[in-house]
Amino acid sequence: MLPGMEHVTTPWQRFADPERKRKFAALARVRPDTREGRYEAACLTFPDQCDDNLALMAMEQYPFDRVVIEERARLEAEEPTDGLPSKAQQARDIYNLAQGATSIDDKLKAHKLYAEIMGHVQKPGDGAGGGNTYIDNRSVILLPRRETNLAEWEAETIDQQARLVSNASK
Repeated sequence: MLPGMEHVTTPWQRFADPERKRKFAALARVRPDTREGRYEAACLTFPDQCDDNLALMAMEQYPFDRVVIEERARLEAEEPTDGLPSKAQQARDIYNLAQGATSIDDKLKAHKLYAEIMGHVQKPGDGAGGGNTYIDNRSVILLPRRETNLAEWEAETIDQQARLVSNASK
């Protein structure tokens, strides 16, 4: 190595760094297990680089990496959940707060919190597509060139559309 270049690392060295993988595991653990959550964790893992490719690769590859899997298991085992209320217990407490609230504003806040905890409020990305909905904007109707008279062109267009519809339903 050249003198004065000891601190310089390549992108691949940063990508393979076990400390970065552990950081990703901790960040990904507190985010939703979606592409967006993993990408956010990956971007926070590589904040000092301007290389989005590292973040994209980390988003795709780190969840299956041995170091990341072991770190997530260690973090899960380390954090005790004894004595913490379950989701149902927490919802019951909030509902009781709503019942005992005297002002309308306090009741509305408690009911809103209750609805969010119980999943009655649908957030963006929670729909049927799970936020990964793909919309195909390609044209369905492809019109033939109008080189003949209008009646022939219209007949060709109707025939072509019928073939497209029948092929699409197969």
